[in-house]
Parts: sequence; structure tokens; C-alpha cells
Amino acid sequence: MNTPAPIMINLLEVDQAKLKKRQVLLFIIALIVPMLGIMAGLYFINLNAYNQQIALNKRLIAEREQYSVLTSALEVNQVFRQKYEAKRNSIAKVEAMQITYTDVLEELSRSLPHRVVISHVRIEPDKISITGSAPGHDVVARFLSSLRQSSLLGEVNMLSSETAPNSEETIFSIKIEQGVKR
Repeated sequence: MNTPAPIMINLLEVDQAKLKKRQVLLFIIALIVPMLGIMAGLYFINLNAYNQQIALNKRLIAEREQYSVLTSALEVNQVFRQKYEAKRNSIAKVEAMQITYTDVLEELSRSLPHRVVISHVRIEPDKISITGSAPGHDVVARFLSSLRQSSLLGEVNMLSSETAPNSEETIFSIKIEQGVKR
């Protein structure tokens, strides 16, 4: 004989609504937990990127400070260089305008006719005074003319030209105004 299958009787009440709520709750928890994991991962990725940006900003600020120091040093250097160039140009202009005593004496020597003797030359910034002697007034006139033709000397004026009392020599005095031409 066949034994009949045992019969089970559930004396507890089964609430289908509670069961459905429990299933939905488990489903929501199953969705929320992975989402929380994803969000936590994204948070830590962004936190790491944020920390890298902070480190980069600190390094850039330090480089900017170095650049600022270098820029100010460069500006000081440029100002110094401009002043140096201005001074150098000024010195070059002054040197170009300077005429040495040697230049003046060489010009006088080139202008000097034969047998004229210069006994005194006084060179000042704005004038040159010359005294000397020559065998006659005509030689003094040639000397004066030669001085006037000079491109280096300023305005040439005869102050005096006299024959010496006990000699046939002519004593002369010449003044060159404005010294030398520049």
C-alpha cells in the first residue's frame, strides 16, 4: 500500500503584503549598497585628484614666487643696463668732442710758417692765446691766414703785431676765441 504523503499544516498566518514589502526592501538594499560603493569609489578618486591639484597649486605658487624674484632682478638689471648705456653714450659724445692739447699744438705746428717762433701758448676751454716772433709783418700775416683756414680752430684775431725796438723781428700776439671747433 501506498502511503499517503504527509500533510503539512501551517498554523501561522502568511501575509502576502508583508512578503512583498520584504522583497522590495531587499531589492532596494541590493541596489543601494552597490550605489554606495560606486559613490565611495568616485569620492576617493575625486579626493585624490583634489589633493593632486592642491600639490600642483603649491608648486605653481612657489614657481611664481621664483619668477617674480627673477623678474624684479631682471628689471633692475635692465634699468642698470639702460643707465650704463646712457653713461657710455654720454662719455662717447664727450670723448668725440674732446680735442687734446696735442691736437691743438699739432694744428699750430701745421699752420706755422718757416722762421716763426712761438714763445708762449696758453690753451683754455674757451680761448687760446699765442705770442711769438717772426722776421716781419708779412710772415705774421701768413701765419694768421693759415690759422684762420684751420678747421680745428675757432675765430682767430690779431691782438698786436709790433716791430721790436732794437731788432727787425716782429713781436705778435694772437687770440683764438671759442678755443677749438667741435
